[in-house]
Amino acid sequence: MAEPDKTPAVPTSTKTRGTGFPVISLPAATKIIREAGTYGKVHTANALASYAGHSTANSGAWRAKAAALRDWGLVTTAPSDSFALTDIALEIAHPSSPEDAQKAMLGAFNHCKLYVEIYNDMAKGTDLKVAQIANIAVTRHGVAAKSKDAFATSFVESAAAVGLASKVSADVVQLLSSPAAASSDDVELDQHDEPDGEAMVEREVPLKRRPGSTPPVVNQSWPLENGEITLTITSSKPFEGKVFVEIGTVIGAIEKLAQLAGTPSEEGEA
Repeated sequence: MAEPDKTPAVPTSTKTRGTGFPVISLPAATKIIREAGTYGKVHTANALASYAGHSTANSGAWRAKAAALRDWGLVTTAPSDSFALTDIALEIAHPSSPEDAQKAMLGAFNHCKLYVEIYNDMAKGTDLKVAQIANIAVTRHGVAAKSKDAFATSFVESAAAVGLASKVSADVVQLLSSPAAASSDDVELDQHDEPDGEAMVEREVPLKRRPGSTPPVVNQSWPLENGEITLTITSSKPFEGKVFVEIGTVIGAIEKLAQLAGTPSEEGEA
C-alpha cells in the first residue's frame, strides 16, 4: 500500500474585515440630523435617506451613512423600518444655546469608542501628521489599510468640530488635551444647503410654528396620486419608548394605506 500523504495541509486564507468607523464625519452627520430635526423625531428610512442626499434607502451608500449615524449615537432604529433621533441628536437639532449644542456634539464624539481610544492614544499639544494618525489606526486598532485615508479625514474633521483638535495645515494637526471653543465654521452648518446628487422623495413637510413653540415629534407626509396623507404629532413632554413603538405601527399602517390609495409614479429612480 502507498504511504499516506503526510504533507501538512496549507491553511486556507481568510479575509478579515477591518474595524468599522463612521464613514461620514461628525459635522456631516450633524448636518443630516439638523435637517431631519426640523421635521420631527421619528422618520422613515426613505425620509432620512433623502436628508443625506439619496432618493432611496435601498443603497449601500445610504446604509453606510445610517450605520455612521448610529455610531455617533444620533439615531436608533425604530419599528416599521424607521429611525428615531436620540436625545443628543435633538439637542444638536434644537439647541438651547450654542454651548449646549457644542456639549451635545462632544457627547456624540464620545459615543464613538474607536475615536475616543485613538484620541487617548495620541500625543497632545504637538504637531502630528495626519498620515501618522491613519497608520496608528491600522496598526493598533485594526482599521483596514485601504480605508486609512478616509478614517483619518473623518477623525480629524470630527475632533476639530468638538474642539479636541486644531488643524495646523492640510496634513498636520494638533490634538488638544481639553476641548477648545470650536470655530463657527466647524459648528454652524448652512441650513439652506440642499443635499447633493439625487432628488428628494417622501420627505416630511415643513411645519410653520412660532418661535419658542413646541417642535413636532412627528411631521410627515405621504404623497398620493390625487392628494396626500399628513401625520403631525406634537407634545410638550417627552414620550416614553412604548409610545414611539405605537407611532411606528401607525406609520407602517399609513404607508400601506398610501399604497392602496395610489402613490404617484416615480420616473428615473435607479
